[in-house]
Amino acid sequence: MRSELREFQLAQAREIKQRYDCELHLYCGDPQQAAYYRKRNADGLFASVNETVVLLETAVAPVTDEAALMAEARALEDRLGTTINRLTVGNRHLGRGYALGAYNFPLSRFAVESSHASIVQAFVTTLTFWENEFAEKGITLVMNGQRQAAVIARALGIPYRYMMETRYQNTQTWMHDEFDYTPAIEEAFARDDLPETPGIDVPYESHVRLSAVIMPSTTFKGMAKKVAYLTARQVYWRLRGYWKARSYRYRENVRFVYRCWSEFLRLRSMADGALADLEGKRFAYYPLHYEPERALQGISPEYFYQISSIAAVSRDLPAGVLLAVKDQFYGVAARPNDFYAQIKELKNVFMLDPLERGLNVVKAADVIVTICGTSGFEAAALGKPVIAFGRHNTYNFLPHVRTVTDEAELPRLLREALDGAGPNAKEDGRKFLNAIAACAFDMRGYTHVDLDSFDEAAVKDSIDALEYSLTPSHCSAAGPVMVATGD
Repeated sequence: MRSELREFQLAQAREIKQRYDCELHLYCGDPQQAAYYRKRNADGLFASVNETVVLLETAVAPVTDEAALMAEARALEDRLGTTINRLTVGNRHLGRGYALGAYNFPLSRFAVESSHASIVQAFVTTLTFWENEFAEKGITLVMNGQRQAAVIARALGIPYRYMMETRYQNTQTWMHDEFDYTPAIEEAFARDDLPETPGIDVPYESHVRLSAVIMPSTTFKGMAKKVAYLTARQVYWRLRGYWKARSYRYRENVRFVYRCWSEFLRLRSMADGALADLEGKRFAYYPLHYEPERALQGISPEYFYQISSIAAVSRDLPAGVLLAVKDQFYGVAARPNDFYAQIKELKNVFMLDPLERGLNVVKAADVIVTICGTSGFEAAALGKPVIAFGRHNTYNFLPHVRTVTDEAELPRLLREALDGAGPNAKEDGRKFLNAIAACAFDMRGYTHVDLDSFDEAAVKDSIDALEYSLTPSHCSAAGPVMVATGD
């Protein structure tokens, strides 16, 4: 269960049980979580409440026979069609080295104490666990499972669905893989009978709420309050013996909060100016991704190199066209110390004030460059030209979105994008939003602040959408018989 959705997902489980009379198996990521849900399972909603093999704890366990382990791992990689190293890319602890733009992200004991061999051991153990569980319990649908569960589900031909925000208003949809991709949007786009939906005038709701929560940390008072909160929480977790108290080091968390304040001030002082200073100038816009993050390394393991992509775009832009770069204010703390200074060495780069609203920059830019960010989505919906380095974006199919699969093609792609999005781009963007709305369900005011406050109609809508995603035209399975849900 995802903690921010636990009450909503419990209601979903009850709805599934009522509709299909199927067995539900719940998987939890730590002992405290499992104990909590066992207490909540007095009515027998779940046929079993299970604690998964803890990937991180296994990653710091000793390795007894490394040669045999590596042979087993390579055989598993051949069977799954991916490498274990690639699976680590999206993990904040074990794949920390792949967060190239987040060297100052807090260190956890798992990042420090693990080795290559122990990480391989952890993934082999976890992947084998899921393979055995799915076989023994006859699982026919995996909902909201961790990345390793998704990989095994795909290898076994078991449908996988992950509930995810669409980035449009307060709607969510069911993604079909661990890369947050669904073919349903492109399929709906081809239809001509979809209802009209409002355009994008403001950022999507959860982004606005997150900004409201994090922004106070950029002030000295907010930073001090956050440190006090972290201290009290750490003491409470340790007194209760919680597993998560042994994860990130307390000093690292405090240092990170301090950097949220200090680095934000430093970035503002380094900024070249505001959006208004670019008026009358042609520019491409590159909004920096937060790192380490599932929404970067997790869903774009093929390409997650932000400095490289900025340098490449800077190199290939025509003379007189600037590259505006802007970071999110909650991303600054993790950046390497000279991260922004290195970017500013590129003379055609204009570093924007981080307080500029990204959507306003998207509307003003000639072309938006992204890996897999929200600004790319917004630009696609607005009919603006997009250059996307990510391979799994749900908007990559649009004619005015150009996906970079060969960097040698980047000069041509940039020239084409700067020539304009095309006569049908705005109409295609409008149809794209209509397609998203057709595939999504409205959370009807639900927020992560009050977990108990949600509309039962939203629960029913979400299961209707799940059922539709599992119809024969979208999936080989006829529907859920048993459901595994886990974190």
